[in-house]
Amino acid sequence: MSRAKQGGIGINFIDNDLQKEISTGRALTSADNGYTIFLTNTVAMNLTIDSGLPDNFECNFIQKGIGTTTFIDGTATVVAPDGFVLINGIGNVCALIKRLAVDELFLVGELEAPFVQGGGFNSLCNGVGLQSDGKIVCVGNFTDYDGTTVYSIARLNTDGSVDNSFIYGVGFATTGISGCTIYPDDDDTIVFGWFSTFNDLAQVGMVKLNKADGSKNTNFVVKTFTALGNIYGVEVDTNGDLIVIGQFTGYDGNSSNRIVKINIDGTYDSSLDVGTGFPQNPAVIKIQDDGKILVGGDFITYDGNAAVRIVRLNANGSIDTDFATNIGTGANDTVKAIAFQDDNKIVIGGDFTTFDSNASKNICRLNADGSFDNTFIVGSGISNGVLDIVIEANQNIVAAGSFGQYDGELVGRICRVSPNGSLDFNFPDGTGFSVSQNVQQIIVLPSKRLVCVGSFSGYNELGYKRLCILNPDGSPHSSL
Repeated sequence: MSRAKQGGIGINFIDNDLQKEISTGRALTSADNGYTIFLTNTVAMNLTIDSGLPDNFECNFIQKGIGTTTFIDGTATVVAPDGFVLINGIGNVCALIKRLAVDELFLVGELEAPFVQGGGFNSLCNGVGLQSDGKIVCVGNFTDYDGTTVYSIARLNTDGSVDNSFIYGVGFATTGISGCTIYPDDDDTIVFGWFSTFNDLAQVGMVKLNKADGSKNTNFVVKTFTALGNIYGVEVDTNGDLIVIGQFTGYDGNSSNRIVKINIDGTYDSSLDVGTGFPQNPAVIKIQDDGKILVGGDFITYDGNAAVRIVRLNANGSIDTDFATNIGTGANDTVKAIAFQDDNKIVIGGDFTTFDSNASKNICRLNADGSFDNTFIVGSGISNGVLDIVIEANQNIVAAGSFGQYDGELVGRICRVSPNGSLDFNFPDGTGFSVSQNVQQIIVLPSKRLVCVGSFSGYNELGYKRLCILNPDGSPHSSL
């Protein structure tokens, strides 16, 4: 196996059958770092890449399948800061990457067949979660996925087909689900909202479904929420317990206004003392690595303390007073999205036009202490509401919602900006998502692809209905 010289870009193709160098190939360049990957028409080959990385990398990838000798097209993406390369080909490809400097072999994993979603969902998909096996759980108001009857929840295999083993009874009614969370310890799905039944049996507001077959996990017994209107968010804290926000005033007889901590068996956890809680509804919750809790919404106080539409709580429920001071006058309208950068800065989105009297329409960034970050320059901002934000591995920021412009430039319900706020003009692809509809939630896959769900009926004028998986360059990965 050859090794490219340090500092240059060296590409060697070696046909594993003929054991000789070949020259055919197609060059694809990653948008992030400019690394060049070549894909060829050979059954098996070695690929050596050196683009000034700390180490050199040698990649062996083999297309598997009887009677198939080539794979067509494909993309290449650098998936980690240290240069690990993921080869995504159309076909069933196995990629191995070797860090030559340390002589260790890493199995990247068997790369999936194309994700074929066909007709997609017939109505709103407003929540999505990723299980550790790569399967995707979607929830919403739908009753059909590509011709298969599903009841407001569907688990999709990595090829886009419905996982029939997860269809349990008649599921949920066609309305009443706000979202879902994948519980990290067992890959069970926590579904939440304002529903009142599951599989025709009483189940109010929240349920935990077994990974194996989609049945109700009877070890998680949800108690009664007082004056329940809706549950807007569920996050798993650092101890594996649930922090729940929504429109309610108590849980299991305990006063807990619009926020409560619940043990994983469903019992009330008094260790989160929220005092009088929120007088108005929260909309989004995220938990920091240190256990502190960020909540955004319509509220202007928390437990009697000023907290204008965003607040940070300590793990015991007390308000982080420094953060509360530093946000000043906060957001002038609803905060609906929160995301954390690696440097602990906080990107927020929603329906606001200012934060602490600083103009920043519908998106802004806060320093770790809660103060407004004026180094994140968004110009005229985002034209309409932001519903979700994710941070990519390279710290680029992807925002989604109902908007059509970012700083005066046309974007279709989704945009990507750099850490300084400048727009990625090559993303999304073409016209983006359907006009007058929205992208409700996005998640980032290990491959750096984005799973997008919402009310949309198209992407780049193609019929992607309520679900679309985008490649890192914004092109659709899923096919119809």
